[in-house]
Amino acid sequence: MQRILSLIILATMLASCQINAQNNSSTTNVKGEWVAKLRKNNKVWLQMTINREGDNGQHSRWNSSSSYKQQEFSGLQPNSKENHTFTLSRDAGKLSFNGAFVGKAGAGDFTFQPNQDFRNFLQKEGFDKISNNKLMAMTLHNVSRRFVKDIKKTGYKNFSTSKLIALKIHNVSPEFIKKIHNAGFRDISLNKLIAFKIHGVTEEFMNAMKKVAGSDLKASKLIAFKIHGVTPEFVKASREKFGDISMNKITGFKIHGVTEEFMNDMKRTGITNLSAAQLIAFKIHGVTPEFVKDFKKMGYNQLSASKLTSFKIHGVTPEFVQALNKLGYQEASASRLISCKIHGVTIDFIQKMNKKTNKQLPLSRLVSYKIHGIDKDFDTNDD
Repeated sequence: MQRILSLIILATMLASCQINAQNNSSTTNVKGEWVAKLRKNNKVWLQMTINREGDNGQHSRWNSSSSYKQQEFSGLQPNSKENHTFTLSRDAGKLSFNGAFVGKAGAGDFTFQPNQDFRNFLQKEGFDKISNNKLMAMTLHNVSRRFVKDIKKTGYKNFSTSKLIALKIHNVSPEFIKKIHNAGFRDISLNKLIAFKIHGVTEEFMNAMKKVAGSDLKASKLIAFKIHGVTPEFVKASREKFGDISMNKITGFKIHGVTEEFMNDMKRTGITNLSAAQLIAFKIHGVTPEFVKDFKKMGYNQLSASKLTSFKIHGVTPEFVQALNKLGYQEASASRLISCKIHGVTIDFIQKMNKKTNKQLPLSRLVSYKIHGIDKDFDTNDD
């Protein structure tokens, strides 16, 4: 789980901070191109692109897209076909867009002007390596002075500007953090708070889970529940069937697709009192109700859950048993069938050995021949 969380946060930070690879100079303005489309409800979809060629001749490209409200821009004239300039001004700096709209589509160039006062503010707050590109990311995602101060008031220190941007991208607000803290997770990391937002772990979800799963729930478990679709209702239904089943087993149900329908279908085959672990094993190895019914039709009415799972693991199929029946090996035990498959006693091998001996060898002898590598010049006397 920790590795999954690390990958999630890494992807978030790369998405918000790829821009820093383009230009780390604090004295060079950032320039690029933009395209936009007018959406419903006075929304503007805006995509920005920066293309650069380095001193070594390598080409680099950065792009970012997001939706904004029209009123967030100053001077925007969406109905004008004439070139004009409009701006997006925030604490970290100002983006100036020059271009025109034709119908609902627009395009042009942009320039970013960083706010040196905001850079100084961040440095006083303990942040360093604040490039113009990082400030542009903060402008795009509206990382403000108030947001920085409010996040730090919640008790977090010594985190990067990249993490600050990730918090804003995923709407991890100071209010959200306080709610999570008040719910009992006072030592939760910023990475897990971001994961909470990504996967939809809300205060309501936590409270509902505590009622059915107990109060001693870790943040990583709540994230896992959301990832795999473990709901309070599913927990309640599972515990009504299996008593005080562990949350790991309930999560395993969801991961492997152990549904109430699957449980009922298995019960109808005559296999009762299956444990949670056995149901999960059935799903992992592909033991289906149809598989069970096929063996019952051939007289295997008392197969245990472990034997059925072993059948699937080792490839004991109804077709294999039917072929054995045709060769005269009716009512072979489940253990003998598994042994045949483990040691490679195939239908062809059986036919070959019986032909050589001109008799029907018992399966135990055939398994022994396979174990010892005997297929000719062997003792054909029965034990």
